[in-house]
Amino acid sequence: MKTISNSENYPQDVPYATYLPYLLLIGCFLVYCNTISHGFVLDDEAVITKNLFVKKGFAGFGDIFTTFYWKGYWDTNSGLYRPLSLIVFAVEWMLFSGNPAFFHFVQVTLYTLTVFVLYNMLNRLLAGTNKWLPFCIALLFALHPLHTEVVANIKSLDEILTLLFFILSTNWLLKKENYSWQSCLFFFLALLSKEGAIAFIPVWFLLLIQIKKQSLNHAFKTVLPLIITAAIWLLIRTWVINSGSPVVKYTYADNSILACNGWITQKLTAITILGKNLFHFFYPVGMSYDYSYPQIPCATFMSAEFWVALIALSALLITAVYYFKKKPIVSFGILFFFITSFLTSNLLFTIGATMADRFMFIPLLGLLLAICYISFELTNNLRTRKAGIVSVAILGIALVLGMLTHANNMAWKSNDILFAAHSKNVPNSARAQYNYGTTLLNHAISNNNDSLNKAYEKLSLANKLDQKNADIKANLGISNYYLQNYSTAANLLKEALRIKNDDQTRLSLADTYLKLKQSDSAVVLYKQALQNNVYNENTHARIGVAFFAAKQFKQAAAMFKLGTIAYPDNAELWMNYGNSLAAGSNFRAAIPAFEQAFLINPSQRMALYYLAVTYHNLGDDSKANDFMQRYQTGN
Repeated sequence: MKTISNSENYPQDVPYATYLPYLLLIGCFLVYCNTISHGFVLDDEAVITKNLFVKKGFAGFGDIFTTFYWKGYWDTNSGLYRPLSLIVFAVEWMLFSGNPAFFHFVQVTLYTLTVFVLYNMLNRLLAGTNKWLPFCIALLFALHPLHTEVVANIKSLDEILTLLFFILSTNWLLKKENYSWQSCLFFFLALLSKEGAIAFIPVWFLLLIQIKKQSLNHAFKTVLPLIITAAIWLLIRTWVINSGSPVVKYTYADNSILACNGWITQKLTAITILGKNLFHFFYPVGMSYDYSYPQIPCATFMSAEFWVALIALSALLITAVYYFKKKPIVSFGILFFFITSFLTSNLLFTIGATMADRFMFIPLLGLLLAICYISFELTNNLRTRKAGIVSVAILGIALVLGMLTHANNMAWKSNDILFAAHSKNVPNSARAQYNYGTTLLNHAISNNNDSLNKAYEKLSLANKLDQKNADIKANLGISNYYLQNYSTAANLLKEALRIKNDDQTRLSLADTYLKLKQSDSAVVLYKQALQNNVYNENTHARIGVAFFAAKQFKQAAAMFKLGTIAYPDNAELWMNYGNSLAAGSNFRAAIPAFEQAFLINPSQRMALYYLAVTYHNLGDDSKANDFMQRYQTGN
């Protein structure tokens, strides 16, 4: 095939060609601008709002560069090293004080910029072809609904930065076709954004061989500086990861493939999942933020979905091999898809997620390149100046995709909306049902609304789907507690504790024991939680009440006093503290406790009554009568 040269670029007498990139920018921004009013969702908490290093601003840079990805949030080392997106978040936090609107604006702006530089790279890569071809590829990429997660979820800035720096690195590679320190620099930044950027090395090697027609030896020499760059990054990453806590071992809760028995079954399932990703590329409907256990069943050689996926993927691979020299752009696009999706496919090794829309963010580009190129060629529009019917058809498809994406964005406005919307898309995901059920439960507790029965329904479904998950059992137990099914609640909470030793679950079980009038068992659990410095606003009060009911007034007073130290603005704790002191005949110490309760909450008129009784017990009838009168008159 003839090599496309820069001299065959578009004719300069087509004035509207200069407006295409601006139309691209406007379309991209309009589709995603409705995310700017959104809040923080999902892992935004871990990488932004509750990340200690990010919230330090510039002062956190050192920690970000020298620790694993999650260190600023918790000490769970999953082997990830992605400092660059955290650096951007730290700068944003310092400038915008945690305002999500600004974070989303930066996200949309960087995504739009990435689409713009992608268009420029495609212009360079496809020089000499119809000017509409790179525009159509970039437009379909910009508006595809599979990208909703990446743009709407701020945490996924790592994906955007990785692609942005890959494109910039590729531009310099295409420009010089030889060693370029700029290309190495941008590649290093891509690696600091996400580890998956390592897959770009074979992509560039193929690009130089297939598109730029370099020899194997020349291509290797061109890519060698990039390989050295990757080696330097790998040394840094290895040092950082090994300097932290031991890398955690993934479980089925992280990746449901691990629930499949045997290596062969796991790989058959991985192939099936890659086929599902391909299906979502062509039919982007019903996507979700979560596809975890057991939404995707383990595949066998008898699974129809496995064979459909295998046939589709094999057909793509055969096409890439067949057209390797005949149609290098088509072949390169397909191979780009396979190479860039390989590391997240669970085929080589099992990663920390089963499936995710964001895993298709970069691979999708290769499929669009191949499909659009062959569409233009088959309709004889590859070398013409006109838009042609194929361009019109693609614009129509892009319009539909853009409308779908714009609508999908709304689900990402908040966790509450996201969990409610996507629980319908993945009815067999225990995590998705648990998240939605927990949201409903929290609303029922906080707002005393009628969502409790729906919460119970969703949490029951989650428990049915995954009977080994302690968190699901704990929250299902809590929902039973509020439904006054105390025996059922206690059994579920005990099961949860057997699976995972958790003090919050222990507190919930203690509360349940109190309802079952098993105060001794409740006090034991409360004390165990307190020993680990875990408590809530009710803990001290409930232990104190149990002591008080057992007429252990001294112990009750000591517990209520600890409560007033932890929650000094809680009038009820001060009231109970005073009652315990008075019950133990320590009347003088009880007086300031009652006074503090009334000071905090003047509507707490019983404090006046107790003050009257206490002064009477001290023999000060004058003050006793005064407080009794105030109590009776409400003055």
